Amino acid sequence: MALEPINIFSRRIDVRGVVNVLRKVAAQVTVEGPEDDWQQLIVLGRKRFLRKAPRLVVGHDREYYDGPHHAER
Repeated sequence: MALEPINIFSRRIDVRGVVNVLRKVAAQVTVEGPEDDWQQLIVLGRKRFLRKAPRLVVGHDREYYDGPHHAER
C-alpha cells in the first residue's frame, strides 16, 4: 500500500544538515546525488526480531524553493 507524501518546510535551506541528522539516528542512510544537493535519501531503521527494518524515503527538489534569493543555490 503506497502512502501519500508528506511535505516538510523549513525557514533555512540545509540539505547537508538533513543528511547529518539522519545519519545520527538511523541504522543506514543511502544518499542519491551529491550530499549538498541530493535528490533522495533512503533511511533504514534498525531491524527488529522477525520484522523488516522500517524504511523512510525523503525527497528533495531544489526547484521547489520559493523566491529569487534561492535561485543561485
